[in-house]
Amino acid sequence: RNHAAIPEEGKDEHHLAVEPAKKASYINSRRTGESNKSHHALTTMSPLAHYSRNLMERLPDVMRHLPDFLWMLATDFVIPLLLGLLALSGALKLLLVSIRILFPPDEEALHKEALGVLKKADNAASRKEAKALLKKAIKRDPMFLKAYQTLAALQLYYEKDDVEGSLATIDYALQLFPNDKDLQQMRLDAKATQQNMGHMVRAGNFIGAKHIGAIGLRVR
Repeated sequence: RNHAAIPEEGKDEHHLAVEPAKKASYINSRRTGESNKSHHALTTMSPLAHYSRNLMERLPDVMRHLPDFLWMLATDFVIPLLLGLLALSGALKLLLVSIRILFPPDEEALHKEALGVLKKADNAASRKEAKALLKKAIKRDPMFLKAYQTLAALQLYYEKDDVEGSLATIDYALQLFPNDKDLQQMRLDAKATQQNMGHMVRAGNFIGAKHIGAIGLRVR
């Protein structure tokens, strides 16, 4: 009631003075709100999204400096990724070795592994690895007949110049299994080979396929 009345002639000037102030206040409040929203979005953004956004903002400048960009890509992503994969591979191998030491395979598993090695490759290295596995199986169980048969067949029919080794394996196995017909036949073949009577060995070659399988190796 006590407010002084604004003269009619001053109302227009007062209105014109108030409107710009309101507009300025409104614009400032909008800018403040947008700034707060932007700050909130940045603070709640995941590190990867934040990095991606920064990268996209820098992309035009980076493309003008391609070598620097490639170096950054290699040092920030490629090299750490490769190092991580190498570390993971090494840890996995160490884990497998530890498991094999703590829980060694039995004679059946070793025999199966030896056959698998022979089926994968036909070379001296694979035969050497297979013989080592078969000898481990025999050491694990000295009464494991299949390991003796496979080892003797490998030495006699699939190896070169290992007749003496096959005879040693066969003679030892025959002391444990004197009535095994396959061991007896392999001994005859080994003796025939020693006497340069290879044509007699051909009749017994089926024993090699019986105990080793069709692994693509050439028998004598």
